[in-house]
Amino acid sequence: MSAVAYEVSLSPVRLDPRINQTRAPTLPSVAQGPGFERRFDATTLFYDLFREADGNAILAIGPHVPTHLDPERDIAFHCLASGERLDAEYLPSRGQIHNDMYRIEAGPGTPAVRVVVGGQQIVAAVQPNLSPLLAGRRVLTNRCRNDPLEWLVDWTWFHAREFGFDAIVHYDNGSTDYTADDVRLALSRVPGMDVVIVLSWPFPIEPPHAVVPATGEMFWSQLRDRWAESGRLEHQRRRFAAQAELVLVADVDELLIRRNDRAALEGYFADPGVAWVRFDSEVVVHTQDPADRLLRHRDLSWIRHEPGFKTPKYVVKPNRCPDEARWWLHDVAWAPGIDTSRDDFTIGHFISLTTGWGGKGQRGAAQRPEPGIHYQDLALRAKLNRVFREAPTEATRWSPATSGNPHLLRKAAHDLADRGDLRDALDLLHRAMAIDPWQPAQHELRREVLARLAEASDRLS
Repeated sequence: MSAVAYEVSLSPVRLDPRINQTRAPTLPSVAQGPGFERRFDATTLFYDLFREADGNAILAIGPHVPTHLDPERDIAFHCLASGERLDAEYLPSRGQIHNDMYRIEAGPGTPAVRVVVGGQQIVAAVQPNLSPLLAGRRVLTNRCRNDPLEWLVDWTWFHAREFGFDAIVHYDNGSTDYTADDVRLALSRVPGMDVVIVLSWPFPIEPPHAVVPATGEMFWSQLRDRWAESGRLEHQRRRFAAQAELVLVADVDELLIRRNDRAALEGYFADPGVAWVRFDSEVVVHTQDPADRLLRHRDLSWIRHEPGFKTPKYVVKPNRCPDEARWWLHDVAWAPGIDTSRDDFTIGHFISLTTGWGGKGQRGAAQRPEPGIHYQDLALRAKLNRVFREAPTEATRWSPATSGNPHLLRKAAHDLADRGDLRDALDLLHRAMAIDPWQPAQHELRREVLARLAEASDRLS
């Protein structure tokens, strides 16, 4: 059965710097790394406004409310239809790495709200709660930016094949190599996926912290100004996954590895008081780059012994998390959880699978095995061989060039010509003309492109 793939919208609310003061970092300037301000979220007030799963209220989830605003006095919500001010409970973060929320009392007859902050009046549609789409399912989640589609497909296939995950919620964080539509198409073709939700998540994540000059270590400063991961995960929890059976929180360079064939996730949740289970991580590296193709999960089986490398991940049952709990990248705060045995499960952190985004490019280099530090994990090698033997090998990217539609080909040719990509524009025009030779305007565009190419050639000669 092919997956049902959904395109999902958000209702973000942002501070307009021409009207309102924007958010200021709490991290001292000495601890702000290169590019901090470019990747610090100064303007987002709310990522999204959406119905809670029970339909009785609206949730507004966002970063910490800027310190210059009084959360209860300076931010107000009104029903768009009646103009009536709506009661709203402010739910502040209980930690620096978690997000703020408002619970707005509004019945189903409130399809949109007017948010008043300072001199701004923002109309925001109330997005639907989509938890019924994932009810009873095992759900994968991640967020990526320009990670190759092949990695996303392999990651999804592995967990579908090994653990029966049958749904995914993917947050595309501003990719430029492809679109969210490309991700949706690729993931919908992974066998075992029944529901695919892909949404664009354009908000800044992880502003870089600086290096301490004396020690070469990072200024972590209690992870201040890094609430975006919690915001993304709480958004998933409350808008999409409230009725899911399980949710795996892991990145695309991490695989959940079963180390004991008798081990089962269900066994760790046998106690109804357990809301989430955590897996220790191990570092998986590569020792040789493939000669003529992209490095993939299936190529890596060397373990680097690195006890200080702490990036645990977890599986969570959403319906066992109390309302005050908060999901983060490595744990769930204020909810009961337990650790798994390394003899049962580990998270394989395939650190070589990186695009270098976030300053981690050094992880992608091949490593020469050193005795006592590296060893080849033959059990992992056998597992990867088995799982990926029949896996999808290509992630299809759609483009006008492969559409066979002359109208789309001509439109793309116009866009390329406007950007100055004249030879590519001419190539698409010729494809369109081969399919639909009698459309008159394309000949005029072809003459224009050829004239511009000739002019450019004359300038170079």
